[in-house]
Amino acid sequence: MIKVTNLSKRFKEREVLKSINFTFPKTGLCIIYGPSGSGKTTFLNCLAGLLPFEGNISLGHTNLENLNDNELSRLRLTNYGFIFQDFKLFENETVKANLLFPLDTIYSLSKDKKQRKCQDLLALVGLLDKEKQIVNKLSGGEKQRVAIARALINDPQVLLADEPTGALDEKNSFDIMNILKIISKKSLVIIVSHDQDLTKRYADLIIEMDDGKIVEVSSFTNEDSKNHLPIVKNGTTNKKARIPDSFLFKHTYHNMKQKKWRTIICYSMTSLGLIGVGLAFALSSSISSNIKEAYKDIVDENCLIISLKDQNTQMKGQFASGYYEVEEIKEKYSDYIEDIGVTYVANFENFFPEHNALVIVNDYRYCPINGFSARHINDFTWLEDVDTVIYPEKIEKLEDDEVVLGLNYQALIDICFELQIERSVTSLSEYLWRQEVYLYFDFENSNWQYSDQQLVRLIGFTLESDLKIYHSNHLWNEYMFEERMSFPSNDALSIRDEVPWMLKKIYYLKMNQNRDECLNLLLIDKEMDRFIFEIANETYYPWLYYEKEMSDRNRVLVFDNTVNHIPLWHIPYMKENDDNLKNPIIANNGGYIIYADSLMMGFAKTMYFSTEIEELETIIDYQTTNSKDGFYQEELPNGVYSGNFAKSLQNGINYSVFEGNLIEGREPIGLDEIVLSDTFYRKLGYENLDQILYVVTSKKEMLVNGDKLISDYALIPLKVVGLVQSNKSTVYHKMSWPILFYQCKVGISAFNLQCQNLSFSLNNTNKIDKSIELAKKAFPQYSIINPLSDINDSVDTVCFYITIVLIIFSIVTTTISVLLLTICNYIYILEGRKEIALARCLGICKKESQRFLYYHSLMQCLISFVIASFELVIVSVVANMEIGKSLSVGFSFSFNPLSLLPMLGLALVIGLLSSFIMAKRINRINPIEALKA
Repeated sequence: MIKVTNLSKRFKEREVLKSINFTFPKTGLCIIYGPSGSGKTTFLNCLAGLLPFEGNISLGHTNLENLNDNELSRLRLTNYGFIFQDFKLFENETVKANLLFPLDTIYSLSKDKKQRKCQDLLALVGLLDKEKQIVNKLSGGEKQRVAIARALINDPQVLLADEPTGALDEKNSFDIMNILKIISKKSLVIIVSHDQDLTKRYADLIIEMDDGKIVEVSSFTNEDSKNHLPIVKNGTTNKKARIPDSFLFKHTYHNMKQKKWRTIICYSMTSLGLIGVGLAFALSSSISSNIKEAYKDIVDENCLIISLKDQNTQMKGQFASGYYEVEEIKEKYSDYIEDIGVTYVANFENFFPEHNALVIVNDYRYCPINGFSARHINDFTWLEDVDTVIYPEKIEKLEDDEVVLGLNYQALIDICFELQIERSVTSLSEYLWRQEVYLYFDFENSNWQYSDQQLVRLIGFTLESDLKIYHSNHLWNEYMFEERMSFPSNDALSIRDEVPWMLKKIYYLKMNQNRDECLNLLLIDKEMDRFIFEIANETYYPWLYYEKEMSDRNRVLVFDNTVNHIPLWHIPYMKENDDNLKNPIIANNGGYIIYADSLMMGFAKTMYFSTEIEELETIIDYQTTNSKDGFYQEELPNGVYSGNFAKSLQNGINYSVFEGNLIEGREPIGLDEIVLSDTFYRKLGYENLDQILYVVTSKKEMLVNGDKLISDYALIPLKVVGLVQSNKSTVYHKMSWPILFYQCKVGISAFNLQCQNLSFSLNNTNKIDKSIELAKKAFPQYSIINPLSDINDSVDTVCFYITIVLIIFSIVTTTISVLLLTICNYIYILEGRKEIALARCLGICKKESQRFLYYHSLMQCLISFVIASFELVIVSVVANMEIGKSLSVGFSFSFNPLSLLPMLGLALVIGLLSSFIMAKRINRINPIEALKA
């Protein structure tokens, strides 16, 4: 029962209601009539607690004037139902969603109960088949039926209807009044209407108003309807009134769908603000991590590199070692060294332009033996190395003025002709038995005013293809040039002398068959570090060693070490100083090279590996001549793999020190045996060990005509004897292999193989900083770094500055996003104020009605977050691809999901901030005025 006492309502100066006193029955259909402006609708709104008033209105024992906004809202939600002239439904929601809105807001019924309730009410209003229909697709009559069903959903005591048939045709009007009549049997139905003809047929009580007063009250008796209201009741509830989240999400989605272009623009701008923050964090996490991971493919993350502080590797002059120094070496390594020899660096072919010949002494005639010259004195062969028959008999020792000649057939004929004997080996042998044969070296250079003849006795000869001079004195050429011919000499090979006849002298060690083993010992001998041991080659012996295999070259020249380098004997001390260090990779300019600053590490000259020798020969043919300015773009045949420091990021073949961690096979012994990583082994297609792997690399380049680079390649077979587990394509051998292999097998000069860098792997990677500290204290003369630490610091620094720029960009775009979203929220409030007002009329308090705005903002921001997340992933993929291209590595995408968290946080902040700015406008919405607009 509603009791009204002294009810008055004033709008500014105008008094709309004037001291109304009336008591409504507990049930029945009450109709309020009156002309326009008589106060009917104001009276109805005051009864609902939608307008403040003077006087008293009580519903049962509850006085409305004593209730605050929250209490009035709850009262409307639990005790009142509302039916409006123009329906006032949530147009973009389904019929069922409209019905459940007030029910779910205050009651916690089971799904089955709610479904039964909806079906009963829809059956009552004749819309049982329209449950899932969107409201804006219904006719006017159907919408009003939905409004009636919604008004009944919370079992109200009072049903208030303002012109419920005003917008309907006659048939629908009768149907609606029939339904309201049924409802009035159990609830109080108060209707404001102008249609007296229609409503009088159903009214139990008619109240006529004029000028803000009740002027007449009439009672009627109508036939009872045989229809009944639904029997499902909601019961009591203590639940706090709260709009269901599911309704708010759907409602927001439907509104956004209706305004899709505006929403898309807002999403795009908001996502720009988010992507800046996301990129900032992705750059410092996943993208920077990918850059760092790319560099780990070049240098292990647990790598410590020791380098010369002065990277200038130019020789400080080239000087040969003296005889007594070389003799000390011979004595110390006598098990490997046969004796000492000497060679002179001079252009003997042009040394004596007028006369440069070996002449037979016979009846004062000038009879030269074609082919012999001063070169043969310099390149004489030790007598014990004769590998053929000496005629007329074997000779063990010669005096300094005696020689044995190696003759080809033409030289033999020339000598026999001059001696006037039969042209045969036997005749010359018998002649030497019977008589002494003398020869003299005839040399003349008129520019020097030099002429000399040196007499020697021919003791014997050999028959072979090349002309040679044999002698048992291992320093016979020194005796001839300096003692007998009085040529001056010195060991300063790099210094230009004032006189052109100054000979440059180099002593050498003649090795036995264990040359490579001896060189390995010399490398690590502390006393030998002051020397460079150069295997004889075409530079020093243009004819003797031309096209001769490196393994057959047994002369090792000895030079003073004038190259800036790291002595290898320091390595044991470095490991003793720090037990965290493993055996290092020895790097130099000619074999395996390390550029610590740029993190490039690999073979100094491209190495080609293949199981098929024919494929490598094709590459040799192709690359023998190249332009000096050209760069060979490798398109390698199948089964051919390459390694080079410049392509160390392209998964090329690398070298590492063998540490004994075999998974199959044995350790390598000689330089021509290797161990492979299982990854490389599988690439090659091997099925078992002891296979031959062929290697090709350049050993010498020569520029011709200023633009053609002529390369001389070495093709070397290597035997695969073991496997090591690794995900990289790697060749393994002992520590000194990058020096000895290139010197002894390829033919690279020892001057280019002096140690420039040491790359240590560590037993415990967590102690790398301590290892660096120990090494710096013990060896302050070297630069000691963790190259990945330096590059990581550089990457972090660059990423930091980029992050700052991105954050600034994000701040700007975020500010724009907040402003744009605030504008969108303002427009949303203007466009959605009727729906918010409707919720207020149905019983939603001011604070709860703000959730329409919050969900609208947050949903936009969350969708913007999802879009920005996809954008961030795409940008990260592109960035990683570009990193892969710029660093020449295979594309490997990784993404840190944690970089999404700042974006999500910012999205929530943007949504809440823009909502907070506009929330007060929600509170200022007048539901009565908003519904009229």
